Amino acid sequence: MARELGCNPKTIANTLEESLGYPVIIKEVKLASLNKVQIIGLKVIDNSTERYGEFLSAEELYIRYELLPLLNNRVEIKEIILNDPVLHIVKDREGNYNTQNLTLLTQKSEQGQEFKVHSLSGRNWEVIIEDWIIKNGTFAYMDMQTRTSHSLRGFNAHFIDLKFNELTDFTSDF
Repeated sequence: MARELGCNPKTIANTLEESLGYPVIIKEVKLASLNKVQIIGLKVIDNSTERYGEFLSAEELYIRYELLPLLNNRVEIKEIILNDPVLHIVKDREGNYNTQNLTLLTQKSEQGQEFKVHSLSGRNWEVIIEDWIIKNGTFAYMDMQTRTSHSLRGFNAHFIDLKFNELTDFTSDF
């Protein structure tokens, strides 16, 4: 997977931008081991409200995947670990949230959440993500109508076989 994307931060950022619908910045990408990629300095930029800023940032992101399915244009991600992520949810003066422009085309899979990704080299990839782990996360909420904000810091969670818009088993602590 890393070789297909060239382990180039700009190439991976462009692929994520196409998938998410938001600008993405990545500082560095490293092959941590044969089946693990480390992304350093991930930022997803919120350009949907009058207050542009980061929608999501993470100091480090680790992606651990299976090797054999890569031969069949299939990425089976066993876990994604987000270290020190910060998620900013903003409600603008008109009552719109900064999440409404998020375009994430997924479908259910027996193993987890499934995505279709078209790489810059023209290959189509099927991506399945099983577990998501958040370490020392921060969730920040800002309401620009009422000029109030709230945040939840030091959040740790492990989502097991995460499926969006469905009940998902997880553990968490603060």
